[in-house]
Amino acid sequence: MDKTDRKILTLLQRDATLPLTEIAEQVNLSPTPCWKRIKRLESDGILTIVGSTIDPTGRVA
Repeated sequence: MDKTDRKILTLLQRDATLPLTEIAEQVNLSPTPCWKRIKRLESDGILTIVGSTIDPTGRVA
């Protein structure tokens, strides 16, 4: 894991909803290499993507 991986993790920890293009821009990568790094972090077990929770009643909080 290098400095760029750590920056990606920091950004995702702050806001997991950031678009890939924004993450890539902030770490000075194009979207494809950034996406590959995120996928590698996932496959290495360093990053776990947690899904959204949907209210079955359809209410907005």
